[in-house]
Amino acid sequence: MLDSLITMPRCSRCQREYGEGIIYCALDGEALLPMVLEGRYRLLAPLGEGGMGVVYLAEHMGLGKRVAVKVLRGELSREVTFRRRFEQEAIAASQIGHEHIVDVTDLGRTHGGEYFYVMELLEGQSLGAVLRRERMLPLERAVRILAQVCRALEAAHARGIVHRDVKPQNVMLLSRAAQPDFVKVVDFGISKVRKLEGGTLTEAGAILGTAGYMAPEQVSGGAVDAKADVYAMGVLTYELLTGTTPFRGENAFATMLQHLEATVEPPGQKFPELGLPAALDELVSRALDKAPHARPSMARFREEWRHSPRGPGLARSGRRCGPRMPPLRRRRGRHPPPFVTRRRASASPWHGRGGDGA
Repeated sequence: MLDSLITMPRCSRCQREYGEGIIYCALDGEALLPMVLEGRYRLLAPLGEGGMGVVYLAEHMGLGKRVAVKVLRGELSREVTFRRRFEQEAIAASQIGHEHIVDVTDLGRTHGGEYFYVMELLEGQSLGAVLRRERMLPLERAVRILAQVCRALEAAHARGIVHRDVKPQNVMLLSRAAQPDFVKVVDFGISKVRKLEGGTLTEAGAILGTAGYMAPEQVSGGAVDAKADVYAMGVLTYELLTGTTPFRGENAFATMLQHLEATVEPPGQKFPELGLPAALDELVSRALDKAPHARPSMARFREEWRHSPRGPGLARSGRRCGPRMPPLRRRRGRHPPPFVTRRRASASPWHGRGGDGA
């Protein structure tokens, strides 16, 4: 049998051998490599890990094809909430079937009880990694990237799926011959998926997301729809053009409170040296409106952003602006968000060379 030719999985720390289907060493919790999942996927090397799972470089043994396999952490496999969220991530990405969304091809469970799913191998880097190096992007590159992200989210929204965690770390940039910065949106782990009967696959009132990119309705635990992703795109646009996000508190709680109560200073007013056109200022401000109904649709946002007039400073990539705190203007009668702690649903890093999310 083919499996008998494969080296038994061994702990990289204590060198203890295990049988097929076991992911972690029972003694020290280290991942076991090499190993085979369900007689088909041979795990070759870790690509990254985060709060929910580990992503491995793997090979489909029958096809000889390189893929990425994400495995839910063993301790989380015993919790129904995390199992459902993990399965939801795979199902959501698979159902959308869009060129700018990572393609998920398989979902399974090992003999040891660990959950995993298989996806295309993304060899590139995250937008987050690019921003850490370059701080901000020239207009033409920002337009190219944001338009693709918008199209991916439009496809998700058409299937009743809201991502809810749009941020640079969840945007992978691949290098293709005729398409530099080819976008793949990843990590639908906290997406909101509409069931056929009208319910959802996420907990009611759950506070999920990343502080710097959360819409006010996410922070307050209110109803979330596609307009939450539009808000996150407003934050992302602001960041790509200025090198900083519009809200930056001393900690996650302070940042989320600003999403609820602070007034956004348009990027062109905050950074006049960039020469941003007034039309772009107005578009970003509408996307960041506190009221979801006042924000444009994702398609409208993409079209207006794509056709926005070019300001004199936008085409230059050499300008850098250090992050400055926007003025915090409290609205009367508002209270802190109704939560004390927030559990992160997923974390970076991702798979792919130069990426930073899982």
